[in-house]
Amino acid sequence: MSSLTLQEMNDREILARLNDIADGDGFTTSRLMAQALGLTDKNGPSCVGSRLAWLRRYDAVDKDGKRWRLTERGHTLIKARLRTSQVRALGSAEENQLVEVVDLLGVAYGGAHPATANLVRRQWLHSTGGGRSVPMKGR
Repeated sequence: MSSLTLQEMNDREILARLNDIADGDGFTTSRLMAQALGLTDKNGPSCVGSRLAWLRRYDAVDKDGKRWRLTERGHTLIKARLRTSQVRALGSAEENQLVEVVDLLGVAYGGAHPATANLVRRQWLHSTGGGRSVPMKGR
């Protein structure tokens, strides 16, 4: 990996990696993050710094000089898990039910804190490959 685009790595993965390599006070640097993520070229720390700067706007990380750490929101995001029954219900939804599932998600998204809503939007872009539309059959 020579860059750190949203398509290459989602925000939660970056936050989890930061948490994994943080020192005893919860901090790490862009340089150490770049090494941990396999960004070995000279632009690695800059790529990491850019992504972390975005995550700072969403209150997921904080910066102290050249060091970064997770905020409370950042910790919450990497620890958030669906219950087994929720995963089962979503996994068993039929294709024609996906519109209703997205409608319900949209309602929850609309009521979310703006920082969380932005992170949800970015996760959607990552998960769908950047939001590209799917070609219609027969066209």
